[in-house]
Amino acid sequence: MSEDLVELSAAFSRSMRRLRADFFASPAEIQRAETMARLAAAPFRGALAEAEPRSLEGPGERAAFWINIYNACVSLSLVELGIRENILLRADFFIRTVIELGGFGFSLDAIENGILRGNRRPRAWPLRPFGSGDPRRALCLAGPERRLCFALNKGAVSSPSLRVFSAVRLEAELDEAERDFAAGHFVPDAAAKRLRCSRIYAWARKDIGAFWLGESAYRGWKTRYEDFVWRASGEASSEASSEGAGQGPSETPPEERGAGFAGAATGRGAPSGVAGGGHSGAPEEGP
Repeated sequence: MSEDLVELSAAFSRSMRRLRADFFASPAEIQRAETMARLAAAPFRGALAEAEPRSLEGPGERAAFWINIYNACVSLSLVELGIRENILLRADFFIRTVIELGGFGFSLDAIENGILRGNRRPRAWPLRPFGSGDPRRALCLAGPERRLCFALNKGAVSSPSLRVFSAVRLEAELDEAERDFAAGHFVPDAAAKRLRCSRIYAWARKDIGAFWLGESAYRGWKTRYEDFVWRASGEASSEASSEGAGQGPSETPPEERGAGFAGAATGRGAPSGVAGGGHSGAPEEGP
């Protein structure tokens, strides 16, 4: 049953979230942490290796499933690799194979940019994740969907909050993820005509489209981006200050893996109570 697969992905995400929280709450030796991670993930890895993702019905089930798998694998990777500091010091964090599913191997990059973003090129990278003969292309969502960048937790202090998604309530849950992140990371100052926001809004500009930074309400305003802190986090973005100062490394990843799968035209504007605006000139992007 396809519903069982979505529930399996949700259980995987919850279990890895607990593992991740325990790892950060009680420091353990790297070797012991790796053993803990492998033992905790073994039942899920076994079940997912035999799963058939093509049985998922409709974009809701498919999106909820793959978002949960992504977030679970981020949490698992932090513990498995013993990462408590700057995630980017582990150069292969986003490109190493993290899960086998339905007979195929997937990295975090393959899940995000391949499956969830509809096989779109990551920024500053010329190739799509899946080539023309790659059978994984059959699993890709239409993408991109503008709110996904607020649903994916990349394991860093400045990431959106870690959540578990369901197929039944996916639309409401994506709206909530977008709204909650904006409440702390999209802050307009009408008097000064300035806007302070997370770099995620610039990184995902192509997917977000006319929303947020693309809104006409703030045309001509000055935009200041928060430093994106890549220090590993035990939970969510609430750990990061709004300024991003004093939080550890705050660089842009070389491959700019920050874009989410957000962008499908849904007819929604900025969430109620939060102004969603543009800025003067092109969005700031990493190298």
